[in-house]
Amino acid sequence: MMLASGQTTAREMADVQDELLYAQNSLTAAQIDHTLSRLQC
Repeated sequence: MMLASGQTTAREMADVQDELLYAQNSLTAAQIDHTLSRLQC
């Protein structure tokens, strides 16, 4: 892992984890919107 080898900081890891969570939440929201639009047809 890059953190263990000193190639990145804990702050950078937290930032990347936040970005991943945001992307996952965006995907989930898009999937919900898609499903709801299909159900309304």
